[in-house]
Amino acid sequence: MESAFFPANETLKTLLPRAVQCPEMAEELAEREWMLLALTGKGCRQLEKLGLPLRCRTLILPGEWGALAERCRARQVVTCGLSARESLTFSSLGESPMVCLQRQLLRPDGGCVEPQELPAPALPSPAEDYLPAAALRLLLE
Repeated sequence: MESAFFPANETLKTLLPRAVQCPEMAEELAEREWMLLALTGKGCRQLEKLGLPLRCRTLILPGEWGALAERCRARQVVTCGLSARESLTFSSLGESPMVCLQRQLLRPDGGCVEPQELPAPALPSPAEDYLPAAALRLLLE
């Protein structure tokens, strides 16, 4: 099974592992079961509007879109955002942004990613779009 990020602009594509697919259209996401599927807020809005079913082992999405996760058959949901309750958030947003993984996550290979803080590169705008890409990278590396 494959991994996907939706939608990905050119800046976000440079942050993703090479094997990650970046579909152009939301409809492509419903055509198969994904190992990992990461969505930005914009991607969630498009999927909600279309009412498309999603199938994936791990779904990564902004925390405010938790209702979308309920419609998906995912074994693991990783939420991202600026809230302290999210699995992945920022502990610092400034000249040296830091990403904070607040809970242990399962990798597709069966391993675990432990809670940790990691430096982030120069962030795209909006900064929240970086978090699903960071989560995807953490789970694949």
